[in-house]
Amino acid sequence: MGGYHRTAAVETFTASKTDRHPTQLAALRGKRLVTAIETEEGRHWAEARIKQLTGGDKVDARFMRQDFFNYVPQLKLLVAGNHKPSLRTVDETIRRRKAGAQEPWARLLLG
Repeated sequence: MGGYHRTAAVETFTASKTDRHPTQLAALRGKRLVTAIETEEGRHWAEARIKQLTGGDKVDARFMRQDFFNYVPQLKLLVAGNHKPSLRTVDETIRRRKAGAQEPWARLLLG
């Protein structure tokens, strides 16, 4: 897939008590397929981040020691692992974005 694929840490898409550095989002600019593997048990999806990345809105990001820029994500997200992160809220916007198999599971979140 050349420059169109990127492997991202699954923590980019799961909830955390601390904010992530915007470099994680900067690395996704221009990517068409993003994969993440090895989810941990008991984690929750970062629903706002997933909606932001798959909803067609601009994302603000920056690389280390550089200025912020924004871009419109055009990625398809494929997450695979042994433990399925849970959703805190199952609303229509999340329902539209998810498809896939159950255990062992893989989820494809469509943009």
